[in-house]
Amino acid sequence: MSDTARTNGTVWSMPSRMDAVAAPKVEQDLLDVVARGAEFLICDFSDTVYVSSAGLRVMLLLTKKQRALGRRMVLACMKSEVSEIFRMAGFDAIMEIVDAIPDVCTDI
Repeated sequence: MSDTARTNGTVWSMPSRMDAVAAPKVEQDLLDVVARGAEFLICDFSDTVYVSSAGLRVMLLLTKKQRALGRRMVLACMKSEVSEIFRMAGFDAIMEIVDAIPDVCTDI
């Protein structure tokens, strides 16, 4: 996992598995990014092949946190199997999910 600073946001590379083992570290890392004041948080799921309920919980927590601060969070580049998990959980209706990493300056 790593982050790349953009003009007014951060692109965060998600791990290959968002399960009960990885979720606590991802949560803490992303909360640190939020605490640093990233106006936009873009989670890059390009390398992610599995998301468990623990991973879904982290994404919901961070989405709510960013919204409460008047900021945005975008989930990008999901493989079809990962996208299906978010859709089945109904998270596609409450989270911003896009096919490609947007340019934070103009697209979001």
